[in-house]
Parts: sequence; C-alpha cells; structure tokens
Amino acid sequence: MPRLIQDLYEIMPWENYDNVIFDIGNVLVRFDPAETARALYPEDPGMQKLVLQHVFQTPYWLQLDRGVISYQEAEEIMSKGSAELQPLVHRTLSEWCELKTEIGVGKAVFYLCQASGKKVFLLSNYHREAFQRATERFPFLLDADGKILSCNCHLLKPDPAIFHLLLDTYQLKAENTLFLDDSVPNVECAMHLGISAFLVRDQAEEVKFFLADC
Repeated sequence: MPRLIQDLYEIMPWENYDNVIFDIGNVLVRFDPAETARALYPEDPGMQKLVLQHVFQTPYWLQLDRGVISYQEAEEIMSKGSAELQPLVHRTLSEWCELKTEIGVGKAVFYLCQASGKKVFLLSNYHREAFQRATERFPFLLDADGKILSCNCHLLKPDPAIFHLLLDTYQLKAENTLFLDDSVPNVECAMHLGISAFLVRDQAEEVKFFLADC
C-alpha cells in the first residue's frame, strides 16, 4: 500500500508536483450532515434524526451527487408521499447549502499552491445545484484551473474512472500530481493510480505541512 505524503515528508515537497487536486467537502468547505440537522432544528432531536434518515442517509443523496435526479425529483422520492415529511425534506434541500462554511486553512493552501506555480483542480462528489450555490457563496472555487464534478460526469469517487477522467481531460501526469481529500477510500484510490495523496485529518497537521514556511 502506498504511503500518504504526510507520512513521507515533514513539509510539502513543492518541487515534486506540478498539479494539486482538491476535494471540496471538508477540505475547502465544511459539511457535516449532523451539524446541518442540528442547525435546522436546534431544539428538536427527533426532527434532526428525521433529516438524517430521510435526506442525507438515503441512496437518493448519492443520486443527486451522480447527477441522475433533480432536487424536485429527490424531494418527491425522499418525502415518500408523506405530508408530514415533505416540509422537512423541502426545507433541508432548500437550506443546507446556506449552512456550509468556508475552511480558511484549505483556502490558504489552495491559493498557496497557485502562488507556488502549481495548477489547481477540483475533484468532488457534488450536486449541480449545490455547486452553483457554493460558487456564489465561496467564489474562490472559481479560481481553480479546472474541475470534474460527479454530477456532470455521473461518476462518484472512489471510482478510478473519475480520477482517470480528470487526468485525461487536463492531460495531467499522475506522478506529478497531489490529491487532497478527507476520505480514506478516496485517497487510497488515488494512490493506487500513482497520484500522491494528503489525507485531511486536522487543520494543525495541514498547517504544519503546507503553511509552516509562510
């Protein structure tokens, strides 16, 4: 099994890479379904549980990521024809994007990579509508040199095909590319394809590795 880059080096070996690929969720923009449920219904644990059960933990959430159903279709399916569930599902799908927050360390690393002469790309499982809203709230995402989103190609990480699509689309060499993600299966997939990987585990480690000399 290849080793994570943070287990091989104490600080970022900038000279080794021409390209850096960023996941979005919990690398550049924070997203925690349980936090979202609490923010939507802070005084009602029962409603929080329903949000998780009927929205975020359903297979239809991944279908939104894959871009094969719309929000309207997802709302109908998730509500299961229930007049009681429909307002909860509608509110969650309407408001969850507004509850995301920017990750300052991730944004700093993003721009430091560009300042260091690296091409920066996004590779993320993301809903089409959610990405549009994310770029309005976090416009730095538009500064990436390229992107592959699951909703556009109908592929999900950690499918190797989505990594190959990004490499082929932008003519990147795996051995010259670094990938940042918070998911173990995703970074393992990247490493098996010859892409170096940094597993985002905590901000202190990320600051030490990328920003220590800043």
